[in-house]
Amino acid sequence: MGKLRNYGFRTSKQVRKLVSIREGQRKRYFEEDQDLALKSLHADHSYDVTSKKIVPDISNIVHEEVLDNDGNNLTPTDDWRIGRRVVELGVIADHLQQCKHCGLPLSLHNIIDIKTYGLGSVLKVLCTNKSCGNINAIPTGKQHDHKIWDVNTKLALGGLEDIWVLSQI
Repeated sequence: MGKLRNYGFRTSKQVRKLVSIREGQRKRYFEEDQDLALKSLHADHSYDVTSKKIVPDISNIVHEEVLDNDGNNLTPTDDWRIGRRVVELGVIADHLQQCKHCGLPLSLHNIIDIKTYGLGSVLKVLCTNKSCGNINAIPTGKQHDHKIWDVNTKLALGGLEDIWVLSQI
């Protein structure tokens, strides 16, 4: 019978085995040894296709683009980081709560595009779920009457009010 130590009632062989298993799991989890399958594979015959590793020439690639199944460009841009926006935090928070397709929470870090409509805008946010890949349209403010932005209406009414006040003077 073994002695009670750090690893409980286990022999040194069992301890080495458990340590080896944990190390292998950790490596697989962090993908430190992702080419393990390629390293362990050896060519049995000269005509073996897997023994010849073809490396594509990528010296002429300027940048990489990510496309969805319909051919739409999903490559993130930083256009949304430039400039200032009038936003309603409540509206953004409500729409970032979950993906419309799978229900996972969304993040501002996954914005791939922005479309502006005057002072209002719509953020295109990619779902974090790799199997979903849905692009969610997140408005930055409230809208009324078929996509008329409240912020643009208030700006126009404020401008008209200023003109009316100036005409009275």
